[in-house]
Amino acid sequence: MSDIGDFYLGSIFDVFELNSEWFDDEFLEPNANEETSKLENSTDIKNEPATKRFKTVTDNDLEHIVLDSRSKTTLQTTAWGVKILKQWLQFHEHSPEFETLPVGEMNALLKRFYAEVRTSDGNYYAKSSYVGIRAAIHRHLRQPPFNMNISILQDKEFHSANAVFCSNVKKNKAVRSG
Repeated sequence: MSDIGDFYLGSIFDVFELNSEWFDDEFLEPNANEETSKLENSTDIKNEPATKRFKTVTDNDLEHIVLDSRSKTTLQTTAWGVKILKQWLQFHEHSPEFETLPVGEMNALLKRFYAEVRTSDGNYYAKSSYVGIRAAIHRHLRQPPFNMNISILQDKEFHSANAVFCSNVKKNKAVRSG
């Protein structure tokens, strides 16, 4: 037990002792016969069907668990941003499979993409849309099935692409505001 500033840090048992009125007597002092029967039943592993308690999941199931935790809007935004990059790649006659590129090539590609990307009518994207495109590409690379351990937002290998991105955010803001 120690004092930190004016706070007393006691054991968790002190807290329960002080606040024992919060709990029913049954909770604090369980029936010995109940506990013995529970213990006896839990040690009989053969009687419990494992198929009910444990489910075998495939790698595909695991990917869906991760993907299903994302909101519908996030998934749509991710698809939108990646679609723009893939359209740009096709326009420049590159393979749309950018996920397999080495980091250096991906940096060079993103640097040019950030400088050239525009809306469908040829205008600069608003800052929030521009940031959303980059975040979408980042999520796409980090989530299943790619699960890449890179950050296009922060890794030093993407410094030059991010320098172009930041410069374009400032430039686009100036152009859009008139």
